[in-house]
Amino acid sequence: MIKKIIYIISLPVFNLLTALPQTTDQPPRPEIYKVTVDPFTGFDSIIWYPQTDTLIDYYSVCHPKITNPAYPFVLDSPIAEVNAGTFFYVNENTTSGTESVGYSVIAVHLRADNTTVQSLYDYPDSTVYLTAVFDSCKAEVQLSWNKYNTWNGNTDSYRVYQIQEGHDPEVVAIIALEDITSYVVSILDNSRLKYFVEVLHKDKLRSSRSNMVTVNAEMLEIPDYIVASNALPSSSNTVQLTFYVDHASQLSEYQLWRSNALNGDYQLVNTFKNYDHIITISDAVDHGSGVYYYKLAALNMCSESIRTSNTINTILLEGSNTNLTNHLAWNNIEDWEGETGNYIVYRRVAGSSETDSIVLSSQTEYDDDLTDYFEGSLASSGEFCYHVKASEINNPHNINGAVYSNEFCISVTPGVKMPNAFIPNNPSGENNQLRPIFLYEPISYSLTIYNRWGNKIWEGEGPWDGKTNNEFVPEGTYVYQLTVVYPDNKNTITGYVTVIYR
Repeated sequence: MIKKIIYIISLPVFNLLTALPQTTDQPPRPEIYKVTVDPFTGFDSIIWYPQTDTLIDYYSVCHPKITNPAYPFVLDSPIAEVNAGTFFYVNENTTSGTESVGYSVIAVHLRADNTTVQSLYDYPDSTVYLTAVFDSCKAEVQLSWNKYNTWNGNTDSYRVYQIQEGHDPEVVAIIALEDITSYVVSILDNSRLKYFVEVLHKDKLRSSRSNMVTVNAEMLEIPDYIVASNALPSSSNTVQLTFYVDHASQLSEYQLWRSNALNGDYQLVNTFKNYDHIITISDAVDHGSGVYYYKLAALNMCSESIRTSNTINTILLEGSNTNLTNHLAWNNIEDWEGETGNYIVYRRVAGSSETDSIVLSSQTEYDDDLTDYFEGSLASSGEFCYHVKASEINNPHNINGAVYSNEFCISVTPGVKMPNAFIPNNPSGENNQLRPIFLYEPISYSLTIYNRWGNKIWEGEGPWDGKTNNEFVPEGTYVYQLTVVYPDNKNTITGYVTVIYR
């Protein structure tokens, strides 16, 4: 239970009194010290200042009534007569638990002829009446009360008391502004609570308490936690998400929210009901086009968000190729409840169901060197497909999650270099043939040469020496077509080469 104490600077308010002209034989008017309610018994106490005037034979405690605007209050029949030596009265038959009750005290003198004369009466003192409204949707109690009317301008503060079952009253708020006569208490769990308010006078001596109100704060048990745990892209352009909800939860309505940034604007994906404590839900997105952030909100009976999970984001894997090296990079997980333990990079050769795995610690990039692959006996394809798994550790709820990236494929053709010129008659013997240079030796290759009119002048399965029909061709630019055969694929390259003589 969160307890709050509020201090607010008070402001003055004018005091209002109602008085009637006094006749010569009337006893002096008693001045009420205070009226107050005992919150625990519900009885009202009316206390007035002692009077020593001999004209007073007894006091009448009355409820004032409004009848005439010119004389706003008249007295109802006395509810009690108190002897002159007593200066208080406890009213056990009161309605102060359902309304603010006004009291006036009248001094009465018994004349020698057995007639009576009474004092004037003051503006009535009214009890403080407290009401409470429990809002189960907002999980809060709205308390409201009236001012202590004759202390207007002299009220020091209000103290709001709360009583939990089995506990003593405790102050949850001190409000030092006379015009503030309400307070909101937040409720965190099911409980039976009681409240009353105490008004303090600026003289620091007087205080008046209200009636007691009882609130049965019965709500569906809300989860202490919702853990966003897993995110798994699928081949059908959906992301499958898993959330774990506190087993104590009694809620069944949820909302899935998505954003393109951790602290960005979240859009509602779906509102749904689920009665399990492990929630699996899918979202249709192109997981290869960006990073997506998700969180799950639990709704109360009024369909208002009452608890939200941490955020889980997808992993976007991207890559490129340089010769026999594939460069891979991906984003991290930004809002684990725990922390990232490691990343695992999985590699699959297209057409095969077998995967190789490389365990990394915390890095979010990896260079895959394929030299050994192409030089080994397992060389069978030039397309390599990758995905990454991030694993969580040290989750405070012992629910370590996992997130998988999209699959990213890179087509690798072992590099081929072709000279753009050569010298068939070079005396040194260097660069005197058009010969392809391979990073990985293919099974075979064929080379075809065309002149500038598109006529084929030579073809063979080896380098071209610049001759056709055993004679050197004229200087100039020629077109070549190179076809390279690998273990299970074939690649054709077309380009230009210039023949130069010395």
